[in-house]
Amino acid sequence: MNVFKLIQQLLEFFDPKKSLKNTLTVWFTLFALVPLLVVVGYSAYLFNQRMNEELVKRLAAFEQGIDLELNDVEEKLRLGGFRHANDYYLINLIRGQKKTVLESVTQSLIENYITDRISYFNAKGKLILSVLPKRIVNNPEVLLPEEVPQLSKEMLTQLAEQRQLVTKTAHTNIGFALDCFTNIRLGGKLIGFIKETIVLGRSYALSTKERTGLDIGILDINYKLLGSTLLPEQEQKFYYPARQYEKISSLTCFQTLT
Repeated sequence: MNVFKLIQQLLEFFDPKKSLKNTLTVWFTLFALVPLLVVVGYSAYLFNQRMNEELVKRLAAFEQGIDLELNDVEEKLRLGGFRHANDYYLINLIRGQKKTVLESVTQSLIENYITDRISYFNAKGKLILSVLPKRIVNNPEVLLPEEVPQLSKEMLTQLAEQRQLVTKTAHTNIGFALDCFTNIRLGGKLIGFIKETIVLGRSYALSTKERTGLDIGILDINYKLLGSTLLPEQEQKFYYPARQYEKISSLTCFQTLT
């Protein structure tokens, strides 16, 4: 009954015979507000579109910068591998199996070098020595994949066909490992191999976040999250199934929304 009574009151309010002033006031208000609301809504839509476009441009620029940085890291890794593989002093230490001296020399070398680990293998692919810098040893938060005691037959075959090989592998809760394998030869004879490793994990993501202001997520080719700068609860919020991605790079940036 109350609803019908309210409707009856509204009809009486808009009845020009009873209150022409009220009717004109309401219609004037409607005609004044509707265009204003349309303009405000359209302006908000354009502003939102422009903001999205700017965010996309910003992310694209940062992604391009990260790609260039990673390419530069790989190039430095390759050049360093060739330089160390041609170091006559290191070659003699490896050939003579002088592990103590080799470890001391490598320790001094790696402290001022970009790599996170340097390992040496003999001509048959057996591990001779593996050295970590102090910044890795003294920091339990930095994780590296376990070093293999023996290179696989497939790896030895590939290294027999080319002087140098760079591999990229994904490791859960660690990130991506860039491994540069370089032949060590003396007078055309194979002496062994030097393997230099750089891990792109949480520490790299955190340093990138400091420069860009973006949170970084590192995923493998199956879109499995390997690590990020986010808190666990944030990872659940921002991480989505692979089917929602049409195209995604191995290193994906996303801005935290608060």
